[in-house]
Amino acid sequence: MKKFHPRGIVFLVNLYVIVVGMLSDVCAKEKFLKDSLQKPFELHPKYEVGEKDFYRMRTVYLTMNDSGSVAHTQVLDGYYSREVTRIQDGKQFDRLVWKYVRKGQSFGKGEIKKFEVMSFTQNFQYDFSAQEWEPHHFPVDLTPIPKTLEGWCFVVKLLDAHTFDAILRLDEYEETLACVGDTAHLPAEGVPVVMDFPPLFTDTHFTNAPFYTVFEGVTLYKGEPCAILAFRSDDSRVRMVVNMMDMKLPTDGVSYYWGKIYLSLETRRIAWGQILERVDSITTAFIQAGTPMRQVIRREITLERMDQSEYDDPNPEKFRIP
Repeated sequence: MKKFHPRGIVFLVNLYVIVVGMLSDVCAKEKFLKDSLQKPFELHPKYEVGEKDFYRMRTVYLTMNDSGSVAHTQVLDGYYSREVTRIQDGKQFDRLVWKYVRKGQSFGKGEIKKFEVMSFTQNFQYDFSAQEWEPHHFPVDLTPIPKTLEGWCFVVKLLDAHTFDAILRLDEYEETLACVGDTAHLPAEGVPVVMDFPPLFTDTHFTNAPFYTVFEGVTLYKGEPCAILAFRSDDSRVRMVVNMMDMKLPTDGVSYYWGKIYLSLETRRIAWGQILERVDSITTAFIQAGTPMRQVIRREITLERMDQSEYDDPNPEKFRIP
């Protein structure tokens, strides 16, 4: 009978030690991960005077036809810097300077090859405090913005940029967002937010439906640890009167929007965020229509923090909807 060589026994012993060590290491890492995800995280904003960030915000408008296909695409690509100027009475005040917003469009989902800068957006700047945004007052002087459809698109872009601020006003939630899995309700429903832009749009109201945010987990975004905050609000109501060609066109609609924010766990500022929205509306007094005109628009708003070097010299690119 062949004898088992002692070196074979040594090999098996070493293999056993290695396997046990690996399993112990895996168990220890699983326990560390589990303990880490169960502990509370601090997600409240942390700002210091003088801190400055640079952002790119791209808004894609998709206008749908009666068959549900994309009839028209418009892209508004904007760049702005944001600097904390002061903190007073518990309120944070920022200075926002828009480098510019450029616009491109195409029929269907065709490729957008050319973008044009909307001149009035260049170096548009203002001071802003999220705590001073009230339902009947958006705390930004909009008088320098031309009363055109392009001007209105820029106003909506400002509102979108600061919607991210409103979502992160964690002190206003009814529950605490601290641990992975937490869900919190923001009591904003039923309050009409005024968005008048006379003479084009008057009697405008956006009435929020129930709004919930979930702390979904943690991730790495460009090497930076971030909390994943997912939010949703269904069945918000939209009301406005469109004033065109000496006519008043009352429009009513419903908005469904949802999205995510990657909130840096190091700086507690937005690293990346996205809002997706679908708006179905009906205009009841359209020109010679006889029946109401229905319109469906899908929007995709993406916000991403940039390095200053990238912000100073962004590379223009062609754009196509995937």
